[in-house]
Amino acid sequence: MTRLGVIALTGLLVGGAQGPAGYTVRATVCGGYAESVTSDLQSQIGSTIRRERIDRVGLIVVDAEPDSAGLSIEAWYDSLAVFRETPEGRMIPDTDGFLDGRFRGQLHVNGSYQSIDRPFVPPAVAEVVDLQVVLNDFFPRLPTRPVAAGALVSEGSYRFERLQDSASYQRWRWSHSVPWRVVAADSQVGRTEQHVRETGSMVWAPQTGPVDWHRMITIEVAIAGEGEIPRVRSEMKQEIEVRRETVCES
Repeated sequence: MTRLGVIALTGLLVGGAQGPAGYTVRATVCGGYAESVTSDLQSQIGSTIRRERIDRVGLIVVDAEPDSAGLSIEAWYDSLAVFRETPEGRMIPDTDGFLDGRFRGQLHVNGSYQSIDRPFVPPAVAEVVDLQVVLNDFFPRLPTRPVAAGALVSEGSYRFERLQDSASYQRWRWSHSVPWRVVAADSQVGRTEQHVRETGSMVWAPQTGPVDWHRMITIEVAIAGEGEIPRVRSEMKQEIEVRRETVCES
């Protein structure tokens, strides 16, 4: 159970679907979020293929206060379990040393996040999953201008679709794609390229922000080997399910 004073989300979804969605006030982010994340990884070096699976289940508590840049965020895990299945066996680290460690940063109205401070991750946990970057894209991205129900809008590499509203809820769907690009170059290991694709959907309550969301992310990485160094390819397919359990008391 979360130790932050909260009240149930049910009953707070009031008002019509007026104006654009946005992380504009404390109520749109503050509360507890149950998350489930599954990542399937496949890497290939030469003709050798390796497969792994990482699971993460937890409750993230988020508090927020308005500031000049948007919302000042403080977040922490109230509960967390992580697992990693590898050809060598299953890894299940103790996460108690990570709980209550604080993430701090600034959340902008469209969901972009700037990290200011990150919690210490015990080595046994870091070996299984990188948790320091969890909040970097935790909240779904939103368009920066109003979108009417049933309309589409593109902003940069994102394509947003606002579906027909359901009662007092807005329903959103989006896609995001970054073409193959060079992300690193090394004279010894070769050139590293990356390709990112994402699709997602979200239910949004105008008064209290996100209710739940679902994301599918695929990240492909290729390293063009030099000389006798074999070519390396890897692919991560990640499924994210988040459900908002509570919102903060005013």
